[in-house]
Amino acid sequence: MTRHIGDVYLPNTNLRYYLLGNPKRGYCAKIVAYRTEEACGVISKDYRTAEAFVRKMHRNVVFPGNLAEHLVDFKFSNHSY
Repeated sequence: MTRHIGDVYLPNTNLRYYLLGNPKRGYCAKIVAYRTEEACGVISKDYRTAEAFVRKMHRNVVFPGNLAEHLVDFKFSNHSY
């Protein structure tokens, strides 16, 4: 499953936020900065927890390079790539 959570349009880049995964393997937050970088990190097997986390990243305009730090701060496993 891939769910587009939202976009943030900035003067130098656009950020896209996605929720990927399934209940069996768990869910992943994916942040893509248009044509420059992308990051994905495993969050939880619980859909509501995962969706709330990605929405929070979208609201707070988190960049791909900072996703790993947020995973640690929110005590999710830091299996990011």
